[in-house]
Amino acid sequence: MEAGDVLDGRYRLVGALGRGGFGEVWEAFDERMLRHVAIKVLGPDEVGEADTSRAAARFWQEAVMAGGLSNSRIVTVYDFGRTQHNGSYQDFLVMELLPGRSLSHILAEGLPSVARSLAWASQICEALHAAHGAGVIHRDIKPPNVMVDESAGNLKVLDFGIAKSTQLPLDLTLPGQILGSIGYMAPERITLGPVDARSDLYSLGCVLHELLTGRPPFSAPGADPAALLHAHVHQPPPAPSASRPGLPAEADRLVLDLLAKDPAQRPHSAAVVRERLAALEKTLSEPGWTALLITADSPEGVLRQRLQEAEAVGNAGRAGRARTLLRGVVSDCARALGPGHPCTLTARLRLAYFAGEAGYLDQARLAAERLVRRCRAELGDDHRLTLGARVEHARWTKESLRAHEALILCPPLIADCTSVLGPDALETLDAQLIQAAAISLRGDEAEARDLRAGLMGHCARALGDRHILTFEARALHALSTAEAGERERGVALITAVTRDCTNALGPDAPTTLACRLADAYCLAEGDFSRCLGRLRLLTPDFLRVMGPDAPLALVTRALEATAAAAAVDPVKGLQQLSGVAADFSALFGRDAPVGLPIQHLYAELLAATGDYAQANSLLTALVAVGTRDLGPDAFFTQEVKKALSELPAPARSPRRRGILSGLARWLMDSSG
Repeated sequence: MEAGDVLDGRYRLVGALGRGGFGEVWEAFDERMLRHVAIKVLGPDEVGEADTSRAAARFWQEAVMAGGLSNSRIVTVYDFGRTQHNGSYQDFLVMELLPGRSLSHILAEGLPSVARSLAWASQICEALHAAHGAGVIHRDIKPPNVMVDESAGNLKVLDFGIAKSTQLPLDLTLPGQILGSIGYMAPERITLGPVDARSDLYSLGCVLHELLTGRPPFSAPGADPAALLHAHVHQPPPAPSASRPGLPAEADRLVLDLLAKDPAQRPHSAAVVRERLAALEKTLSEPGWTALLITADSPEGVLRQRLQEAEAVGNAGRAGRARTLLRGVVSDCARALGPGHPCTLTARLRLAYFAGEAGYLDQARLAAERLVRRCRAELGDDHRLTLGARVEHARWTKESLRAHEALILCPPLIADCTSVLGPDALETLDAQLIQAAAISLRGDEAEARDLRAGLMGHCARALGDRHILTFEARALHALSTAEAGERERGVALITAVTRDCTNALGPDAPTTLACRLADAYCLAEGDFSRCLGRLRLLTPDFLRVMGPDAPLALVTRALEATAAAAAVDPVKGLQQLSGVAADFSALFGRDAPVGLPIQHLYAELLAATGDYAQANSLLTALVAVGTRDLGPDAFFTQEVKKALSELPAPARSPRRRGILSGLARWLMDSSG
């Protein structure tokens, strides 16, 4: 399936949104009703079942069950059908296009307030009450299957892909087959015992535990699926207050009752759970508990709003301004809520990220390293914030040209993210992209290219075609392809990424600008004149969107100077690059890692114009800096030593493979 395809003569596909149970989900435009919709499409490779007729029947059953449920807390189904597409039959399910974000994405940003958590759990109960009343058991209640429109305070349950209905007794599960997400699965489903509405309530208990503490009840780094299944069946669940001190005993009792191993010991209906949630909200509104009920006007609510506003500034390309704003947020959070509060830790995490994006790489690396220690002490090793801090530590270690250190950090990080959050989690995929970039910076471009090729598809399946991480993976793969000698194919790939990114995010999105920069760089391998033309159009856009002090704006100027030296006037290009190097030094310090590739590039241009003495002096100084700050075996240090050993040499264009490629990798890695 591709954007622009039309299903059944009326549904024009706009872009992929991700994957649901047994299907790929697309945004589409209904050209008959003139409205945007979501379409789940069953493809031949979507389900992993040998019996495709069983898969199609399951898909049909989802359409009938979800379509028969009319409730404001359940996604509305508009249509279901089968059509011919590209010579084969295609089953599809048409639903309302929901605004907002999944609960999993919200949880990834930090712990929500208790008030919001209880309200969301209550709304899930409304959906379950309606479904159970119609004889439908969802069997896959989990954060990714809950969409929240935070602006309106509304929540909807979706994805009835493995639901079971008493009205449709067709058995579509193979003997011994367990379908669903093991992190939220009731014990009786694991042991293949009788399943009823109380199985969904167990899953709700797992979700409520995660809302209150930031993690489901059974999760640990290194735990394999069999261990998690065993824990659901045999291990007592932890009380939420063990991870979030201060919660009332009733909150613990409700969650632990929902997580009872014996279904008979659980609340017997979603309506009962909703009543207990309402009573708990009333308890928390009494004196002594009001600090847990964070509203938009409360101190924590105000601070979280400031945090979101600062993030929005950074995500729009103004990382330096976001860094300044977040410094104030961190300070105020620590004073008002405490240094170990999740809101404070989240603000510190975002501060580390935008400090790195603003060019303060060592500051970001050290801040993330300290934050990892604090999160472990306050929240534990397997908390999402702890794992997020470890991702940032790995990112800025790699960005600081410490590829070897990053490659030590990444494998256990990826293993822990996979175990705790799952292979499709944003943190897991981000850590894998960081590892691939570190491998590339180490000089193993072929291995990095293979990793990126796989990650490109994985990101698209898990996050959707329009996610920033998907665009980053595609752009990096295109760069690797060009570096491997397939310049024309690399140019074609990056051109496609740039087009799709522009359509999805807009022409001024930082990721779109970074893709345009990579597009210009790919042309430099064979056509410096075209490269220069692209860069001269791009530089003003970088300056307008990000400001003159942004690292990517400076990198764009550096590449423009290099292209001018190769295509027009070596002396003039050298003068321009000298100005860029001086600006880097003035902003970040002469030996800051963010500016070292530019100094290296400047030395290469000096050699290319025949000024071997000055090139030798600068390269010698860079070897000393690299040896002192990065280590004698660091890839950057070795590259500078190699350039130094080649002096004197005939006048030539800069060594694109050694420096420009590394610079392009750096700038693309930092664009996400």
